[in-house]
Amino acid sequence: MDAPGALDPASRPAKPPRPGRAVIRTQGCWETPLAFGVRHGDAALLFTRDEEPDRGGWSDSYTVRQRPDGDDVDPRWVLPLAPGSEWPLRGRTPVATLCFEQHGRVSYVTRGSLERALACAAV
Repeated sequence: MDAPGALDPASRPAKPPRPGRAVIRTQGCWETPLAFGVRHGDAALLFTRDEEPDRGGWSDSYTVRQRPDGDDVDPRWVLPLAPGSEWPLRGRTPVATLCFEQHGRVSYVTRGSLERALACAAV
């Protein structure tokens, strides 16, 4: 039995985000995701890797699209690549620029690597 005043594990507050990391929503279950969405300030960003049929694999760079409003949206499911999309192209950045981490069931990108990737992706 827990000591008097001990919190029920289900009622404990959620842990704060890991310092220096941003939570990402991934698509593709590899160490390096095929696509992921992340919040950066007031913008939602979508990073996607294209298929390269001539090499038989995935691109070595991410295409970066940005939605400038503050909507809470999961970019993986709103068809940002559709004609007339509100997701303008921001640029491309090498996959190797980004550092990913997995802790439990949550995926992260380090903030430093995200900043470097966004600097490379500026169009």
